[in-house]
Amino acid sequence: TLAANALAWHNATASRQSVVYDRAFCLDGKFVTVHYPGVVSQSSDGATWTSSQTGTTDTIKDLVHGNGRYVALVAVLAGGGSFNYVLRTSADGTTWSTPTLPAEAATARLAAILFANGKFTAIAVGLNGSFGAQVLGSTDGTSWVSQAASTFWNDVGMLAYGNGVYVAVGGVVQVSTDGTTWTMPITSQTPPNRLRFVNGQFFMVGNNGLIRTS
Repeated sequence: TLAANALAWHNATASRQSVVYDRAFCLDGKFVTVHYPGVVSQSSDGATWTSSQTGTTDTIKDLVHGNGRYVALVAVLAGGGSFNYVLRTSADGTTWSTPTLPAEAATARLAAILFANGKFTAIAVGLNGSFGAQVLGSTDGTSWVSQAASTFWNDVGMLAYGNGVYVAVGGVVQVSTDGTTWTMPITSQTPPNRLRFVNGQFFMVGNNGLIRTS
């Protein structure tokens, strides 16, 4: 039973869709959904949608927008059931291309992508099959540079920004004010399921109802 003034929901489409959507976003003033294989759909009202493809075997892990550019972090199915991790970029969410990353990140697994503080930031881990990691930066989503030393610890998979601070989390917590110089205030923890900056606070949420704030 709906309470007075409760939000009432209805189906935006006439029938059940034939895909399973992986993520939903609100970017650049539009609703955006993603699903395999590399399909990005956009809508201004949630009812009428247009779709495009980032790549024929892409699994889109995350999607961000800034400075007039979309950047998607995707896993591409490779031989033997393995995956390669790359970035796709687009000015309109329809036509996609693959930017060239710095050579030192060519063999890395891209673990996180973020747009904040006027620039894109990506984390690449497992450099050259090692335990090294790298933080990559870009203002336009197309040209990328390395912006942190390889001593950045690789046990991270999530990235957030707020209150003038970057926070990278996984089995550790690393923080930075510029994305280049990082410290590690927490050297061991159970990796959370999500990291968000909401209403002035960082939230890490995990199993068994765990919520940690800072």
